[in-house]
Amino acid sequence: MNTLVNEELLKQIVDQVIVECAAQTLSSTEAECGNKEIPIEASARHVHLCQKDVEALFGAGHQLTPVRELSQPGQFLCEERVTVIGPKGTFEKVAVLGPARPESQVEISRTDARQLGVNAPLKESGDIAGSPGIFLYSSVDNKQGMVQLHKGVISARNHIHMTTADALRLGGEGQAGSRCSGRNRSSDDFPSGSGPGKRQFFPGNAY
Repeated sequence: MNTLVNEELLKQIVDQVIVECAAQTLSSTEAECGNKEIPIEASARHVHLCQKDVEALFGAGHQLTPVRELSQPGQFLCEERVTVIGPKGTFEKVAVLGPARPESQVEISRTDARQLGVNAPLKESGDIAGSPGIFLYSSVDNKQGMVQLHKGVISARNHIHMTTADALRLGGEGQAGSRCSGRNRSSDDFPSGSGPGKRQFFPGNAY
């Protein structure tokens, strides 16, 4: 009987020591790594325009007009809005994000794609190879503009943008200053982009 009591008592002591050691390890790790939270934001459908298409839609020499900054430094929501016209439907007053990019692209959800009647592939933002095209239309102060994109409609993969410091703190992988595939966070693919001036962005702002 005494042996059974001693074994049970020993088991309780061992379990308590394990719990205390685990708590100390977690506390120490958190102190070393700091806050590991990543802000999560929802991204509405939006458009990125090259300067050539900016001028075709809004007039020669036109520059995108910032309304407010996004959480990713250097990017901003624009005053300009466009209508996205697909084979089966349209979306009016779609947000334009600046600054101008080398190539225009339209980022939409899979549901949006069905409504527009296009097969938007799941890709990283900026990768528009093999994607379908679409029409963009604007009408401002009785001035109308239209652009036909021959490619550029995508459904952006879930992704995270972060500073280089945060990437190192979180143990992320990737080349500083470029968009690249990062460590998988789950069964889904979560590419990450890191750079000295970038901040967390998953996958974007609501506009």
